[in-house]
Amino acid sequence: MVITKIELQNLKNYKIVLPQGASEGLRFAAETLSKYLNKGTGLNLSVVESAYPVSADSFNLGFACEQKGEDSSGNDGFRIYTHGSAVSFCADTDLGIIYAVVDYLERFLSVRFFTADCVCVPDMGFVSVPDFFAFKPIFPLRAYAVGDTYKKNSTPEHIAYTKTRDVFTEIDIKHGGPVPVYGRENVHNYRHYVPFKKYGASHPEFYTKINVNGEDILTIDITNGLDENGEIDHNVDVSVVKVVVEEMKKDVLAYPYVETFVLTQEDGPNYYTNDKITALEKKYKRSGLMVRFCNAVVRELNRWASKTLNKTVKIMTFAYEYTEEAPVVEKDGKICPIDQTVVADENLIIQLALFSNGYHSYFSDRQNPKILKIMREWRVVCSTFWFWGYDIDFSDYLSFYHSFNCIEENVKGFIEYGISNMFMLGTYDEVNVWQCNLRAYVYHRLLWDSSLSAKELIQEFVQAYFGPAADSVNTFIAYCCNHYDGYMNEGSDLVFGTFGTHNLPEYNPLSFVKRCEEILSHGEAEIAKMSDSDEKKATYYKHFCSVMATPLNLLYINFFDYYPKATLKDRDAVRERFAYYVRNAGIKKLRENFDLQKYIAHVESEEFRPGRKKKQV
Repeated sequence: MVITKIELQNLKNYKIVLPQGASEGLRFAAETLSKYLNKGTGLNLSVVESAYPVSADSFNLGFACEQKGEDSSGNDGFRIYTHGSAVSFCADTDLGIIYAVVDYLERFLSVRFFTADCVCVPDMGFVSVPDFFAFKPIFPLRAYAVGDTYKKNSTPEHIAYTKTRDVFTEIDIKHGGPVPVYGRENVHNYRHYVPFKKYGASHPEFYTKINVNGEDILTIDITNGLDENGEIDHNVDVSVVKVVVEEMKKDVLAYPYVETFVLTQEDGPNYYTNDKITALEKKYKRSGLMVRFCNAVVRELNRWASKTLNKTVKIMTFAYEYTEEAPVVEKDGKICPIDQTVVADENLIIQLALFSNGYHSYFSDRQNPKILKIMREWRVVCSTFWFWGYDIDFSDYLSFYHSFNCIEENVKGFIEYGISNMFMLGTYDEVNVWQCNLRAYVYHRLLWDSSLSAKELIQEFVQAYFGPAADSVNTFIAYCCNHYDGYMNEGSDLVFGTFGTHNLPEYNPLSFVKRCEEILSHGEAEIAKMSDSDEKKATYYKHFCSVMATPLNLLYINFFDYYPKATLKDRDAVRERFAYYVRNAGIKKLRENFDLQKYIAHVESEEFRPGRKKKQV
């Protein structure tokens, strides 16, 4: 690849050229290119429309590609090539053009989209362009769920800039449009495909009540309407499986752009059971019942779709909670399907949703053996996978969560495993938790281009996000990593995970917490030295406060373990200092669905770490 420099005296003559009647997506791509070229060079390039690409002094966006070379078609891939003094961005989709522009800005002009409130653009004395560059993303769908890219707290521009393709967050056409995936209520939706209002009175046997996160809801009998071979029993007029098929037909017609439909179990460990199902479960496991059900649905759905719509549809279902164990047995030392009825249809996708010890990659020999076994065995009965990973303790967003060390290994493992949709769940309901923002940036970049270095990306983020406090934050991160590495190398049972042990006092002695505060105090002092009129000062301090909340959270939640003779008044003073940094960081959620007030009430209740000694009034 040959790189050419366009000097600013020449660049000022350039135009950004779009096809006549350009779409919203192409216009957004042009606006983005114009915006960040202006920030870097101070030049305002006009955006014009033309019936044909302009052959000189132009950036042509969205015209047919005339340059032959590496295939980047489909999957939102793109090509960028230079011909004379014209540069063309080509793709099969508008989203491909958006990604071409964003990738160009990152790769060739060093623009960095760290978070929605932290975008860095270097001063550009010239603009570099490649003679030819083609790229196709490895993961068609990819997301790290953190506040600024997830649902209600998300920023559409930042979703486009991070190249996030998420099945949960609706994106307008301008910023990339919807993903080709749909499921009623997104996930945990068995019951939504057998409407209770329609069938509850006439077929109460379809349903049972279960409790999910403290709420009573209904779920369905996924064996109802299947014969012994796992096929639809057409001797029964109305059954669960038949209703699901008919309801999913409605969705196939209503969402013609959708390729994959989501049909997944309700959340939590509870499910429909009776004596008949218990007997089937002993033979097929819960996962086998799920595969048999989904196989029947997707095969019947495709018999209809092929005949009436000339298309093929896919269904995605979970390997999660009570269905995480694959429907396999060991025969003569070899892992085999229980029988052929539990082998997933070619159009059935299994999404592995596995809690793990986040300290280790999902593919590390040191990972929980159960996780490794599940992943190994599912490959025996299925060929197409999505993955749902977890990257934070949902009961404690603020304590240090050491999963920085395994990001690259995770991404490379997902690629080797053949994952086509990679979804990593971080602080999805919070925008301002520093560590998930940092890991989100690294994952966003690596899920797009796995050749990058996680260590270098971490350093990029820290320097940009914390400014004059960067050295202090780097020292803090290294100190914490070395501290926890020591426990892990000793074979400790320390676990970084949902309801993990990483925030317990036995792994966080008071001397460690105080040293963390001391390290970070230097960063706070460096920010204080900035001019009060510096517009960046407030932003750097807000970001920094999120980091300072990390050791103060440990001090607060473990206070009476550290100071058993202290008073409640002493604890309250620590709580107020902790709350000061939380508020200044703009943190609204400190654990899943818990604001500061609710979090404090929980920490100071008998429900927090039951069985541990509490300070009496």
